[in-house]
Amino acid sequence: MLVLDRRFFDILLCVLVLLQPILQKLSGGFVLIKTIDEAILLYYCLVIFFRTSTQPSRIFLKWITSAFLLYSTFLVFRNDLPKANLIQVFLSSKYLIIFLYFNSASQDYKIRFFPIWINMLWGGWAFLCIGCLLEFVIPGVFTKVFNIYRDRGIGGFFFTSFYGSRILFSEFLVVLVIIVLCIKYEGVRQLTFWKKDWRVPVLFLLIFFIIFSFSRKELLFALSIGLLLLYKRVIFRDRYLFRFFAVIATGVVVWGLLTVFAAENTTAFSDKYVRFKIGYYAILIFVAYFPFGSGPGTYGSAMSLNYQDVYKDFNVDQAILGYGGKQGPIFDLFLFSIIAEYGMGALFVFYYYYKIFTLNVIKVIDTWINVKAVRFSLIFFCFVLSLMTPVLLNIIGFLIMTTLGLMLDSEND
Repeated sequence: MLVLDRRFFDILLCVLVLLQPILQKLSGGFVLIKTIDEAILLYYCLVIFFRTSTQPSRIFLKWITSAFLLYSTFLVFRNDLPKANLIQVFLSSKYLIIFLYFNSASQDYKIRFFPIWINMLWGGWAFLCIGCLLEFVIPGVFTKVFNIYRDRGIGGFFFTSFYGSRILFSEFLVVLVIIVLCIKYEGVRQLTFWKKDWRVPVLFLLIFFIIFSFSRKELLFALSIGLLLLYKRVIFRDRYLFRFFAVIATGVVVWGLLTVFAAENTTAFSDKYVRFKIGYYAILIFVAYFPFGSGPGTYGSAMSLNYQDVYKDFNVDQAILGYGGKQGPIFDLFLFSIIAEYGMGALFVFYYYYKIFTLNVIKVIDTWINVKAVRFSLIFFCFVLSLMTPVLLNIIGFLIMTTLGLMLDSEND
């Protein structure tokens, strides 16, 4: 009964996290809604502390997380930053905390909760599909409600669903593309609520929604990782035929991207592209503050908007920070901001990724889904998108780290 109650509580917390972007937009920035994420993280920290204190010889990743937290705190005092920036230490570590919370649970609990979690994601997709249907039937239904800037698509139309963001919506779908491609036939009944082998039509439907979200990088990633995962499942004698169709499909997609996104591509490959500028300033800051970094909450993170000293010292372009009180794309390059703020301390983050690759897979879960393929695909997706979007700081990071934490044992190979 205790296990059942705990699973119910975890389900409730996961639902709150998945709904938070919607609740936050509908509430008009109500403070209580904004703090849901932080409250859940604090709860996770407390559980991790009490859980790992009873099994000190296991869960090596807790030591990496602890080292990163201590190093981050040291930077706040070393660089004489406002003590409020200690909050950023907590926020920048959220993906480490989320993974550790689920990964430090018992193997029996993870085996029980993993099918529930994956079916929750399918339930979330079904909910988002209803939003897409509303957008199709009543064009512009979410435009004013979620303050959507329709700068691309077919006559300004693209799918965002209830999230009100084509990027967040498409990234959610990419995670599902990876999952559906890695589910084994034996796992269909465990990891899908429809219980039948509908993996192929579901995959096509996911790709359809990604295409009509008009998100370039998400579409490219979904197709590239999709082709790679499919290639490994095709029997050897059919691989030449697969390569032939893959080349044709890739050519059509590239042609479509170059045609439909011609204006956006011209900007993206010019020196006016904002993300290049964010990366450029991050490198300057890294060099200037080497080896320690400028400290938490100084560049490209939430608290940095209240601490402008580094932006002023390096004369950071206003296009990055935003105009007229509107937030610019300063949060877009998560990995670059980590390098600028933490200097060589960013190695803790990369080492964390590496250690995830060394953890044992849970054999029972591996009979349902190809755990190693999911691990590689999600970490690769996470790493690539972290160069362009704050994927680890939004609900996509939560999806990725929760999935990885539940699939893997807390011991090394």
